[in-house]
Amino acid sequence: MPRFLAASSSGEGAAEAPAGRESTLIVDETRREASWRSQRLDLSPTEFALLAHLVHRAGQTVTYEALLQEVWRAPLGQGGSLSQVRSTAKRLRQKLAAVSGGSCQLVSVRSVGYRLELATVDRRLPRSRRPLALKVSLIVVVAALLVVLVAGWSFLRHSRGDPTVRVWYRQQRVPVGVLWALGRGRHCVEGPDGALYCFDTPEERAAAIDVLLRNAAPQGQEPPRAPGATTVPQPQGE
Repeated sequence: MPRFLAASSSGEGAAEAPAGRESTLIVDETRREASWRSQRLDLSPTEFALLAHLVHRAGQTVTYEALLQEVWRAPLGQGGSLSQVRSTAKRLRQKLAAVSGGSCQLVSVRSVGYRLELATVDRRLPRSRRPLALKVSLIVVVAALLVVLVAGWSFLRHSRGDPTVRVWYRQQRVPVGVLWALGRGRHCVEGPDGALYCFDTPEERAAAIDVLLRNAAPQGQEPPRAPGATTVPQPQGE
């Protein structure tokens, strides 16, 4: 698919001019063609390469050294010269001025390089060529939202209690709804203070019950064994 670099006077860049509007500068790097408001520019290969490079950096000053390196592939002193850049830029400036009437200007920054000035620049790829990373990111976001929705639906379906009730989990008080949405802390026991203590496994719950029984037993009396398999009241669905 061809790649377009466009600048639109209306502020909307496009590969093709919308109905009733005219694109200003369009550069097709695949066909090696450039046009101004549908008027094709007669450019040499070097002039086109210079224009395409400057469009990528419209509004920025590009140094002579960078242009020699990227456009001519000949660094200064190694086959490249400033006269090459200046003569090509002069011809390109004249051609742009002839079709744009000064709306598209190739500005010379003395002793530094050149800058392409356009009202608005929009670098856009055709829809089918949008970056893969953007598509992957959208898929990940949608998948995460679906997981959250399914978890919330599962919690509401299996629990009739108040999801905002706070319980003890790993030495912190958290809403029981958060634990159920994450699939954690489903093994709970009521403590002597009336609070609910939740654990991830029946073994953790049994150990906690054992500690509670030992603390509650009178001094000098053997505490009863912890009923590790005892079912402790918890939200429906288990």
